[in-house]
Amino acid sequence: MLAINILFKVINKRFIKRCNLRYIRSHSLRHAHATLLLAYSNDIKTVSERLGHSSIEITMDIYIHVLKELDKKSSDNISNLLFKNTI
Repeated sequence: MLAINILFKVINKRFIKRCNLRYIRSHSLRHAHATLLLAYSNDIKTVSERLGHSSIEITMDIYIHVLKELDKKSSDNISNLLFKNTI
C-alpha cells in the first residue's frame, strides 16, 4: 500500500509540473472544501458528515474561525435589514 501511495504522489507531481499547476496538498483541498461549504450556509451536521467526522464537535473545533466569521456576517446582515432606512 505504501508503494502505491508513493507512486501516486510521483505521478501526481509530474502531472502538476507538466501542466504548470501549483501543487496543493490533499488536506488543503479538504479544508477549503469544508470552509466553502460553511461559508455558503451549509449546516454543520452536513459538513461534518461529508468530512467523515464522528461528531459535529470535531468539525466545530476545527472550523471555529469560520463559524465566528459567519456569525459576524449574520449579525451585519440582520442589522442592515432592520436598520438600513432609519437615518
